[in-house]
Amino acid sequence: MNWAREQAIELLRDYGNWAVAPALLIDQTGIPWLWIFVMLFAEKAGRNIWLLMLLGMAVVTAFDHLLYWIGAWGGRPLVGKMGGRFPRVCTGIETAESAVRGRGVWALVVGRFLPFLGRWVGLAAGLVKMSYLRFTFYNAIGGAVTVIGFGLLAHFVGEKTVDAPWFPRALGLFFIGSMALFLVIGIAGFWRSRRAQSA
Repeated sequence: MNWAREQAIELLRDYGNWAVAPALLIDQTGIPWLWIFVMLFAEKAGRNIWLLMLLGMAVVTAFDHLLYWIGAWGGRPLVGKMGGRFPRVCTGIETAESAVRGRGVWALVVGRFLPFLGRWVGLAAGLVKMSYLRFTFYNAIGGAVTVIGFGLLAHFVGEKTVDAPWFPRALGLFFIGSMALFLVIGIAGFWRSRRAQSA
């Protein structure tokens, strides 16, 4: 836990308020862990949590909207070009596209918390030609849950709770439980789609 604390504080000291960008955009685990730790230790680093959340919403919104327009304008040819250079990224994009095509707005709100899917929901919405107004509305809900929901939760949990001896175990159990839940949901969805195809 000390390592995470030091990383979050160092990120805040090195990048100031703009630490929100890497904290929200580079985490591919689905749950924004780096953002959570940044918000846990923001006050200790002398940062205003409300400003961080405002900047976080701006960063997430701008990034997702940029990806939406890349998907809408660049479309399948762009993803095909990327596939040759970055096959793993292309796989994530295709997974996100399939999720948005199959689950629609739920993929925008909840899909961002799934590993490797969350970063690409904006691009996928553009690829499937989701209406911009619909994308904007549901993306704002998903972004708010990510930035404000996790941010406030982390801030109010506070540093004293993180220092408690039971906290690392509880965090680990939460992480394992959330991954198990997502795995069960994924397997159930796969099983249903296979059953529907065979019928």
